Amino acid sequence: QSTLYGSDAMGGVINIITKKGKGKPGFNIRSEFGTPERTFYESICSSGSIEDFNYSLDMARIDSNGRGADDDYDKWNGSARLGYKINEKLNFDTSLRYSDSRAGIDDGPFMQDPNSINKSQDLVITSLLTHSITDWWSHKLKFSYADSGLKSRDKPNPGTLDPFGDTRFVLDSQIYTGDYQHTMKYKDIDTFIFGFEFEDQEADNRTFDEAIINRGWYFENQLKLWDRFFFNAGVRIDDNNRFGKVVNPKFSIAYHLKKTDTKFKANYGQGFRGPTLNELFYPNYGDPTLNPEEVESHDVGFEQRLFEDKLFFGATYFKNRYSNLIQAVDTGGY
Repeated sequence: QSTLYGSDAMGGVINIITKKGKGKPGFNIRSEFGTPERTFYESICSSGSIEDFNYSLDMARIDSNGRGADDDYDKWNGSARLGYKINEKLNFDTSLRYSDSRAGIDDGPFMQDPNSINKSQDLVITSLLTHSITDWWSHKLKFSYADSGLKSRDKPNPGTLDPFGDTRFVLDSQIYTGDYQHTMKYKDIDTFIFGFEFEDQEADNRTFDEAIINRGWYFENQLKLWDRFFFNAGVRIDDNNRFGKVVNPKFSIAYHLKKTDTKFKANYGQGFRGPTLNELFYPNYGDPTLNPEEVESHDVGFEQRLFEDKLFFGATYFKNRYSNLIQAVDTGGY
């Protein structure tokens, strides 16, 4: 799926959408308790719509004592979605997700540590403006901001001599994304999508302060003829300040033989995943010479339906070839 979604989409896409409020405003309160870790969960949410305005709000907290004596955990979660129908052709939506967590960390199996703590804070804000220019042409403008903060500290255990002393780690990262997309449709026959995406990733852990900037142009055409022939073709061109230009095409074809209700299909595509800032620059872990992971995949198959869709079976042959796969390697050091 790298054609439309770029890096990190070479294995597929999971799209998580905050629930949209509708109907009469209302609220819900929930509480749970579990053992043996003595885990508590509480949440309150409210959603609804008032004329052209809709909203959905949710707040939750979880507390757990953990399995050991010093691996307790607590987390706050909050999310919101607000939408407004400006007119019949123009809509505005914005969503927010925030989490704040704290966790006690053991040194390993049966190795409790009363002084090791991880704290993290994450914030994601997305705003979307959609506009229907005509009955067959629409466009949308989306901006998002993600901020992540991680702090960890491991004090020396009481009564011991720790060779590492009082260790601390801080990592702050931000991602700024903008996407401008057009969709053109001709009846129920052809859909053409094109757009431009900008992404800026920044990270600072007091040891490195780096950024990855990516610009992507994408095009995709979806064609359906006689309700039996389906063709999809697309390409994405990315220009990255770390690894240069990358071109990823995609082709899909399918034919529905209605007489026997059999569908034949074939797909070909290329994808990539750029190395993250941690994989490039994390102390004692990253490698600044890493190249993007790449994949080339193709598949052919068929689907057969019988007895008015009461029975369904199919078979697919697929092959994926990965290169420059990024993985951790034990070098014998810290």
